[in-house]
Amino acid sequence: MPVLPNGRSSLRSWTEIHIREDNVVLEPRVYRDALFRECVITKCSGATLINCCLAESKFDIHRVEDMLGFTVTMDCGSFANVELSDQVFDHLLLLLIRGKGNKEKRLKLIEALGGKRKVAELLNAYYPGH
Repeated sequence: MPVLPNGRSSLRSWTEIHIREDNVVLEPRVYRDALFRECVITKCSGATLINCCLAESKFDIHRVEDMLGFTVTMDCGSFANVELSDQVFDHLLLLLIRGKGNKEKRLKLIEALGGKRKVAELLNAYYPGH
């Protein structure tokens, strides 16, 4: 069984281990089976995280440019207690709004983001020609 730097056992073998790191800038590359536990991520544009663990981490990103092109696989365990800045949270909601179906739920999300005009402004500002 693999052992983490803190001496605790892990059920998985990690390709990279990042624990309690501040100001983590994810480079525009593929990260596979990496551990980011209790980290503060400040930039992730162009990064792809596959089967990574982000438990207890925070996405402290305030500019959309610092998260464009970010791709991540998520499951309940790897995304446990992840904190998102307002900017990241709002843009995840914008992605959900752009989908089809679940019209009533999408309308509630639009209202939560400040109404149709505000959502249109956000989409035009960050995704021209949406």
